[in-house]
Amino acid sequence: MLEEQYISTSYDIPHYRNLFNGQEADNEVYGSGASYSAKFWQYDSRLGRRWNVDPVFKEYESPYACFAGNSVRFADRFGADIGWVKDADGNVFWDEHTNSLEDFNVNYANKAGFQYVSDIDDYKSYILPNGNGKLIMNHFGGAKEVRDGYASVWIDISFVPADEAARGGWMQTYSSNLPDVHSGDAYTALPLSNIASERLDGGGVADKSNISNAAYFCIPPSFRLEDMPIRKLNDGSLYEVSMIMQSSLLLNNHKELSIKWGFIVTGEHSATTLNPTITDFTSDFHNKAIKTILSKQP
Repeated sequence: MLEEQYISTSYDIPHYRNLFNGQEADNEVYGSGASYSAKFWQYDSRLGRRWNVDPVFKEYESPYACFAGNSVRFADRFGADIGWVKDADGNVFWDEHTNSLEDFNVNYANKAGFQYVSDIDDYKSYILPNGNGKLIMNHFGGAKEVRDGYASVWIDISFVPADEAARGGWMQTYSSNLPDVHSGDAYTALPLSNIASERLDGGGVADKSNISNAAYFCIPPSFRLEDMPIRKLNDGSLYEVSMIMQSSLLLNNHKELSIKWGFIVTGEHSATTLNPTITDFTSDFHNKAIKTILSKQP
C-alpha cells in the first residue's frame, strides 16, 4: 500500500526490527540495513529494488520496481498494492489504505455493507460488472505534500476493453473557483469566489467554456488517462481553492463510466484529496460535452 511519508532521521538501533519504510530488517543476509522483508517481497535498500519479481504485472514499470520509484516520498509496508472498495450505497472508490482483503477486514470491520472489489489477481484492477472491461489504477497520488499553498494530484488510470476492437477514450471537465488558468500560471491567480465554474479539459482546447469545443482528453483518443493538475492558494486569498475533475470513459459511442476526483487547497500547508470514485451522476455541462463529442463520431 503506497502512502506518502515525511523524511525522518533514522538511527541504527539493533533491537528495532522495523526500520526503513516500516519494514522488518534482515541484517543476517547482506549486513546491517541492506535487506528488508515485507509480506510480499524481499527488498534491497542499496539498489532500491526488490529481489523477487512482482507477481502483479504492470506494463508501465519494471517487475523489480517498488515505492513507485520514490522510496523517499512513498512507503509500502506490505509490498503489495492499493485497492478498490464498494460502499453500502454501491459506490466504487479507490482506497489508498486498503491493499488486500486482509487490510479491508481491518479497515472496514465496523462498516456494514462495504465490499473489497479489486481483482483477486491484480489489486489495482476493477472488473466492470457488465463485463465490458476493467479499470487499472496505475497510480494515484493525493495532495498530501502542500508547500507554500501549492498542491497537486496525479492520476494515471487505464481501461482495458474486453473487446479488442472497441473504440473510444477518456474525456474530462473540471470545476474550479480559480479563473481559467493552467498549472503553469496558477501561482498568479486568486479564487474569484467560493463558487466553482466548470470548464472543458484536455490538450488543445481553446475556449474551455464553449461546449462546442468539447473533445477527448487526448488526441488521438486513448484508453489511458494521465493528468496532474496543480493549483495554489495564494497570499491574500479569501477562499479555499478547489479543483474537482469529472472524467468519463467513452466506449463505442456511449458513456461507459465516470469518475470524480480532485483536491481542495485549504491552507498554506494543507489540502483535502477527493479519491477517485465511480459515479452515475455527472453535471449538465459534462453531459453536454459528452454529447458533443459523440456527435462528432463517424
